[in-house]
Amino acid sequence: MTKKIITILSLIVVSSIAMLSLVFEPRVAGHLTTFGYVALILSGSSFILGLAAAIQAMREKAREEAEASAKHAEQKGQLGRIETEIKANTRPLLPVAVFYTLRHEISDEATERNFTGIKGFRDIKNEYLKLVGTVQLGGIGYNPIEATATNSHCVLEGEHLSKLIKKHTGFGESAIRYPVSSTLEFFLPIDGILTEQPTLVLEKTFTSGKPDEVKRLELFDNVIFQDCFLKNWTAQTGAGQNWSVANLHNARIRLRLKLLGELGPASLHNLQLFFGPLSSMHGIHFPAELLARAEFKKDPSPLLKTANDFAAQFFASYLLEYECNLTDSIMSDHFVKVVAQ
Repeated sequence: MTKKIITILSLIVVSSIAMLSLVFEPRVAGHLTTFGYVALILSGSSFILGLAAAIQAMREKAREEAEASAKHAEQKGQLGRIETEIKANTRPLLPVAVFYTLRHEISDEATERNFTGIKGFRDIKNEYLKLVGTVQLGGIGYNPIEATATNSHCVLEGEHLSKLIKKHTGFGESAIRYPVSSTLEFFLPIDGILTEQPTLVLEKTFTSGKPDEVKRLELFDNVIFQDCFLKNWTAQTGAGQNWSVANLHNARIRLRLKLLGELGPASLHNLQLFFGPLSSMHGIHFPAELLARAEFKKDPSPLLKTANDFAAQFFASYLLEYECNLTDSIMSDHFVKVVAQ
C-alpha cells in the first residue's frame, strides 16, 4: 500500500512539472522565475519520492523472500517431524536391552564354595573350551575367549545357577560380581551437534536382593566370565521424544556399572545393545578392541563412605565405565538387524 501511494505522488509531481512547463517559462534573462523555483522543488521532490519508492520495493521484496523462506523452513520442519515419527514407529530406539559379559577373578575359597561338584571343576580333562554366553546378535557372534585352564573349566547355568542366585547375599566373596546399579546414557546429536548432557538416561538398580539378570557363569581356574542381560530400565528423558535407530549415527553412549567391595578389578569382555521390539529389533556388537577402552576406577561420588579397611572390603564403591562414539565405521561394521530365531 505504501509503495502504491509513493508511486501515485511521483506521477502527480512529474505530470505537474510537464504541464506547467507548457505555460510558464522557468527562466527570464538568465534567472529563475517563480515557476522555475517551483519546478526545481518539484523535481527534487520527484527524485526523493522515486528513491523512497525504490527503497520500499526492496523492503517488500526482502519481506516476501523472508516469508517464503520461513514457509519453506516450516514445511521442511513438518516433513522432518513426519519422517522422524515414521522412523520412530518403524525402527524405534526404545525399548533398550543390554547384554554384557563381565570378566573378574575370585579367590580359591570362593571357587571351592561355588563350583564343587560341577563337571569340570579341578578335572580339566573332562571339559573342553566353549564360548561363554547364549545371547548373540544375528550373524555376528561373540568376542572369543582365549583363556585356557590348568585345573578347572566349568559352567554354571540353569538349575545350578538358580540355586547360587537364591543363596546370594551381596556380602562376602561370591562367584557373582554384580553391579548395585547400571546406567546407560545416550548423547544423541541435535542438528549434528552432541549436547553436553545426555539426551536419554536409562537406569537399572539392584533392588530385588538377587542378581536375577545373571544368566551364565563360566570358570577358567579362578577367572569368571559372567553373562548378564538387562532390560526394563527406568528412563529419564524429555516428554514427547520419539527416537529411531537412525538417531544413533554419530551419537555417543556411556555405560556405567557400579560395583561394591574390594574384590579386584573387573573388565568388559562382551557388550551388545538391542534396540526396539523383537519384531523390528536392531543391535550393536562391540568388538574386543573397542571394549579395551573400558575403565575400572574408584567411584568419585560414592553413596557410602567407608570408615575403615574392614568396611571397605564390602562397601568400597567402584565404577566400570565404557564410553564410545558411534562413528559411521562402527555403525556400518557392527550395527545389524536382529532376526528372531
